[in-house]
Order: sequence, then C-alpha cells, then structure tokens
Amino acid sequence: MEKFEKVVIKSLTMDGCHEFLFNLFHILSLFQMKGLKKATQKRKTWKRWTDAEMDALKRAFILNISRGVYAQKADVLKAQHNFPILNGRPVAQITSQVNNLIRKGKKET
Repeated sequence: MEKFEKVVIKSLTMDGCHEFLFNLFHILSLFQMKGLKKATQKRKTWKRWTDAEMDALKRAFILNISRGVYAQKADVLKAQHNFPILNGRPVAQITSQVNNLIRKGKKET
C-alpha cells in the first residue's frame, strides 16, 4: 500500500493527468499479476496414513470405534501422548480419521 501512496503523491505533483493514469494502470496490472500467482500455486498433496499410524489410531480409539462415540480433542491429545507416531498429524486430522472409521463401521453393520 505504501508504493501505491507514493506513486499517487508523485503523480499528483507532476503535470498532467496522463502520468497519473499511467501509474494507476501500472498499479492495477501489478494487482492482477499478484492474483494470477495465487491461482497458479500448486495444491497441497495429502499425506497417506501409514499402516503403523492406522494401527496406533485403532489401538488408541478402540473404545470410541466400538461404541460409536466420536473422538474429542482431549482424547486425541491423550492418544498423541501414548502413541508418539501420531504427533506428526494435527488434532483435526486425527479426529476426522477416527470419525471416518466410526462412520465406516456403522455403514458395514
């Protein structure tokens, strides 16, 4: 924003409206280019759950899965403490995976 203010102040001190419009169009083109960079950024790839992670997940949440009770944040933190392999995953991902396992179990029965 500072660049914009400097260009506007500089162009207002110069003679003619032509300089001001030229600078304004230049600034607008910079904003458009910035938007294009965001659109072409590579999407994040998902990290697959390893067999060891899934085993730890099932062992930590066996009661939740068997009873059909969705995982809470406190449960996830306790599981991360007991199974250090789960520390590489955020709480939301672990919660979602456990909840998906519960839904999968309900669907099969």
